[in-house]
Amino acid sequence: MTTLYDVLGSSIVWEVAADQPGDIYTDTGGTTQAANGQAVAAWRSTANGSVSSLSTQSTSGSRPTYQMDYAGSGYPALYFDGGDGLVVPHDEAFNAPVVSLLAVIVAESLAAFKIAYSRVIDENWNNGQIIVTMGSDRVICASRGYSGGANITMAVNSMRALLCTTNTDITENVAFSSTGIISSHIYGSGYSHTQPGGIGNGGAAGGSYGWLGAIH
Repeated sequence: MTTLYDVLGSSIVWEVAADQPGDIYTDTGGTTQAANGQAVAAWRSTANGSVSSLSTQSTSGSRPTYQMDYAGSGYPALYFDGGDGLVVPHDEAFNAPVVSLLAVIVAESLAAFKIAYSRVIDENWNNGQIIVTMGSDRVICASRGYSGGANITMAVNSMRALLCTTNTDITENVAFSSTGIISSHIYGSGYSHTQPGGIGNGGAAGGSYGWLGAIH
């Protein structure tokens, strides 16, 4: 299968992938691999990116579950039930002037302020990047907080691959397949961030705003 690394190589800063179960753990120390249906306490970034990190959730009731064959897509995924989230540690390598973020997601709810990915500089979302549902009919991908975000209509329970750049252009790829170059991956870089980010929520700086659905 062609991967993001085959196309982008060393330009990938950070990547987590649900199709690599060896990087998904039931403990925050990242030692015990999660089995199908188990709660995920940590998700390690892949060797493809230049940043190596372990995104964690210390609260047992706020952990997503690992699903080898997510019912809404048929692909491996971490499922977030609206109250889950993993904290992405800050790294200086995220302080990049050019930002690209690719997310493969399924939304089971498009209620306002459900966050699939976030990286912010402070509690007010200043100078950040975010993928969040806005209302009942769209997903917004915004750089520098909510300002200037690009909208995309997304049906509930459907998979979408979203590409966001620093100028907030967004591309929907509906030709998702197991052999596609974007299969089961999410990666990103950021501006001059000082706060941890979040997978499936607002991260340490932004509260919860839990995603309802799957992140691949």
